Amino acid sequence: MFFREAISKNSKSPVLQLVENIRTTKGPRQRLVASLGTYFKIPKEKQSEVARIVKERLSGQQSLFQYDSETFSYADKIVKKIQTEGKWDSAREQVNKFAEITKDKNTAQISILNRLITQDSEHAIVSWLQTVAVEEIIDIDASQIAHDRFYRVSDKLLKNQKYMVMDLFVVIKFLMGK
Repeated sequence: MFFREAISKNSKSPVLQLVENIRTTKGPRQRLVASLGTYFKIPKEKQSEVARIVKERLSGQQSLFQYDSETFSYADKIVKKIQTEGKWDSAREQVNKFAEITKDKNTAQISILNRLITQDSEHAIVSWLQTVAVEEIIDIDASQIAHDRFYRVSDKLLKNQKYMVMDLFVVIKFLMGK
């Protein structure tokens, strides 16, 4: 993250903006995190420190460096503005979303493997997991899985079964080692 000044259409004074670099399919781009207006002034020599603190706070990290109280004050005001406007997904929310997607994916893989190997019901999959070495194929702790996960993922798989035929061939090739 870094600060830049942009000229506003409504004012002749420059507007202070907090920007971050992101990667897109079209190459690197700059994304506006917060527009701080024309009255929010941060001394040039403190801008990089303030941007670093803001990024750390939004990501849920603690600062490794010591800064003066004025620098922290600037950062706190910016973080409060960003969070009030709801323009930032915290790192914790992003990790939770990723974990949920990964959990569903692993559950779907187990369900498909079970259908290919033994054709058990959703209720019987948990006990089947205790008899096979699924942990060696899929990175998952089988002892932590409950029945309800398989019911939910089965509903999702059923809704998308027309797309599953191609994925089924991928699973079969994977199991056969090709």
